[in-house]
Amino acid sequence: MDYIIQYNYFNYMNYADYLHLLLTKKGFYYNKNYNNDLIYKHYLINKFSDKFASLAKPIIISYYDCFARLIQFERELKKYGYELWSENIYYAFWKAKNLIELKT
Repeated sequence: MDYIIQYNYFNYMNYADYLHLLLTKKGFYYNKNYNNDLIYKHYLINKFSDKFASLAKPIIISYYDCFARLIQFERELKKYGYELWSENIYYAFWKAKNLIELKT
């Protein structure tokens, strides 16, 4: 099982299962061939849309960072009993944040 990426497991698994698969061997998790930014872009597109990924690109560090922050944010929402945000709510938040920054 030296080449798990050639089977494109990430297409058939959710992100948590894919990360657990990578963590079975440290070399897979830290290898850029198995754990790269394009895989997290794929998960981001599956979660929201291609439009979301393209609009988020200018304001994020990497797709991995963006996806990790979204997952952490959703965990916090669930923890406190709030509903998860839809794609449109994220757009509204970004727009409101930009308007507030322009006023100051």
